[in-house]
Amino acid sequence: MASVVERAKDWWEGKAPRERKLLTVLGATLVLCILAWVAMTIRGGLQAIEDKNQRTREALEAIQVKRVLDQRQASAAPVVKIPSTPVALDSYLDEIITGLGLKSPTYPTPKEVAKDGYRELSFRISLEDLEIGQLEELLEKVETKNPAVAVTELQVKRDFRDQEKLDVDMTVVTFYKKGTSEEGGGGDDDEGEEG
Repeated sequence: MASVVERAKDWWEGKAPRERKLLTVLGATLVLCILAWVAMTIRGGLQAIEDKNQRTREALEAIQVKRVLDQRQASAAPVVKIPSTPVALDSYLDEIITGLGLKSPTYPTPKEVAKDGYRELSFRISLEDLEIGQLEELLEKVETKNPAVAVTELQVKRDFRDQEKLDVDMTVVTFYKKGTSEEGGGGDDDEGEEG
């Protein structure tokens, strides 16, 4: 170790005063460059952290705004009024299906179930050879034409022969008030048998 120091000392003393000044300036410049690089790296890291924090703040603000808007929409959303008589599902759906130019399916007798003070009538139908646009329009009309009617189950399969066509099985339900179940229930069953 001592020999290395002795050799470095000899090397340094062997340099002319002008070379010593140049080597000192070069060493100081190298130290300043390393310090500047370390400072820039730290500053860049801090800036990246600050940018990430700013994006997080913006995301939290967006979540809060969405929460407020959802609360306003929920309070302003129309309340679905459950009718006292059931919707005749077969004629309701047949009007929509034939309006879209689709083949009418066979409508089974609706099943009736008591749910939370209301009655639910439902049945399952199958439609074949639908295009995706027709399915979209069908579901939109079923769900929006009468708020007491909904699709609770939907199974979609591609047609084996034509991959652009879809075969659909869906369960459609309607609700009505329980107090009038005997009046509406019998009439709807008769309508279901006719369809």
